[in-house]
Amino acid sequence: MQGASGDLSPNAGRHGGPRCYGEKLAEEAIALARAIRPRAPERPEIRARTERFVFGARVDFGNPMVISMYGLAFFPELVRNFGLEFKHGIPAELTTVVLNRELAIVAGSGEFFCNHANRLRWRAYDIPVLFFGYCNGHSLYFPTIEAVSEGGYGADKRVAPSEVGAGERMMDHALIAIYEMLGKIKKGPRRHARRR
Repeated sequence: MQGASGDLSPNAGRHGGPRCYGEKLAEEAIALARAIRPRAPERPEIRARTERFVFGARVDFGNPMVISMYGLAFFPELVRNFGLEFKHGIPAELTTVVLNRELAIVAGSGEFFCNHANRLRWRAYDIPVLFFGYCNGHSLYFPTIEAVSEGGYGADKRVAPSEVGAGERMMDHALIAIYEMLGKIKKGPRRHARRR
């Protein structure tokens, strides 16, 4: 399962290096697998919502020179396609699912930085949340606002062309959707500002 892994590396932290990181991950997975106790819910229920966004771009994808430069760095065929798709803004999709009022799943179209998922889990304190990136298409990276201010790969506008704060806006929508589906807040009108 790929989570919000846009800025993760097995080389950082206390368990740095691929082998040590992999062993620690395996330990955690085994402990979780041993603790799982399957049970059938009394009243199975699935609620879901898919939302689509168009964010302003920090890169001019209408400029043929920009597309040519991307074509040199990546696969030219791929770049032609996303150049056309991103010409009028960066489309993104977010799906939020609540299972049996016991578990939320949030899936976004891109590589989200881990703090998007961490903060969403912290803010959705009534229910565990699983986050999936790379779903419903691919809108490239969604760094946190802090990461954009720090710079570096994944936060740079060349690989994270969406307007600053796009990831936070989607996580806010996911949180609202979770609480609406749980009946904790009243469902309100949904407005997505299109920016160009």
